[in-house]
Formats: sequence, C-alpha cells, structure tokens
Amino acid sequence: MHISYSLLNLNCFSPLTPAEVLEPCSHPGTPTYGVPSSNKIQFQAGETLHYSCLPGHQLLGESVLHCVPGHPSQWSGLPPVCKAHPANAEHRLDGKSSQEVHVSCTP
Repeated sequence: MHISYSLLNLNCFSPLTPAEVLEPCSHPGTPTYGVPSSNKIQFQAGETLHYSCLPGHQLLGESVLHCVPGHPSQWSGLPPVCKAHPANAEHRLDGKSSQEVHVSCTP
C-alpha cells in the first residue's frame, strides 16, 4: 500500500484567522486624583491594571481591573473613583480644621 500526501492539503503555515486573534483592551482612563500602575495605551488579554489614590483621597470601587479576553477584549469593570478622605475634608491650608479662618494684617 502506498500513501501519498499533498503539501497543498497540509495548510501548516496558515495565519491565524480573525476569530483567533484577541483584540487588546485600551487604557480605561485615570480617575481624578488617581494613579494607575501603567500608562501604556493598550493591554493584552489577561493583563491587569492596578489603581491607587493620591494622599488624602480614598479609593471607591475596584482597585484592580482585568483585561478579559474576547472579541473585543474588555475590562472587568470601570475605573475606581478617588474622593477626598472625610478626615481631610475640612482641613485648610493653615492646618486648622475649623470652618472659620482668622486673618490679621499689620500696617
């Protein structure tokens, strides 16, 4: 018995079809007073992005987002929000926590 193979039928070097190529996630944005772990423009499926807030601000929401594989790939949620921490809400530039600031001028 003789078996022959045709190289035309093996299709060994075909490129990936569009259904097999995962699209990256675009950067979801940076919240006001927020700090992302990366500022790159696109993230590959499976990558994560971590968020923190500047001092005096509290993170509300998820601190970690995941780029979920798909067509298109998308983030696991929305970026968090950074709000002024309640303990710092009444603090003034002069260090007083009062609602009243006294100013005096010397001639």
